[in-house]
Amino acid sequence: MKKRLFVLTVLGMAAAMPLSAAADAAFMKVSTIKNGRLVNGTNLFRVQGPNGYGLVDLNGNALTGTIYGNNFYFEDNFITVSEYVEGINHDGILDLNGKTVVPFQYGAIDILSSRWALGIVLEEATSDAYDYESWGNDNKYYKISKVD
Repeated sequence: MKKRLFVLTVLGMAAAMPLSAAADAAFMKVSTIKNGRLVNGTNLFRVQGPNGYGLVDLNGNALTGTIYGNNFYFEDNFITVSEYVEGINHDGILDLNGKTVVPFQYGAIDILSSRWALGIVLEEATSDAYDYESWGNDNKYYKISKVD
C-alpha cells in the first residue's frame, strides 16, 4: 500500500510540473507602460498626459488622445469614459481600438448588452425634484431631460 501512495505522489508531482511552468509563463513581462494603469477586463492601459488620460495598447501605442477623465469602465466589449471637459453631458463609449462608438454627449450611460446602451442627457435641477445627485460636496442635482 505504501508503494502505491508513493507512486501516486510522484505522479501527482510530475503532473503538476507542467502546470506550474505554464503559470510562470503567464507572468512573463511583455512591455513596460510608463504611468499606465490597466483598464480592468481589457489588455489596454490608461495613461496620463498633459490634458487628461488616454488609452494605449500593450506596446505603448496611443489609441486615443489624452482628453478623458481618469475613470474607464469596461463592460460588454466597450469602454465608458468621460471627456475631460466642464459641464454635465460629457460621457461616451469607446471600442477596444479607442474609436468612439457613442458620442460624448451624455450625463450618464448604461450599457445593457453588447448591442444596447442607454444614453441619458441631464440638466440641472433642484433638491425638490431630481433624478441624480452629485457625489461631490457641491450638492448639485440633475434631472433626466432625454434618453437615447
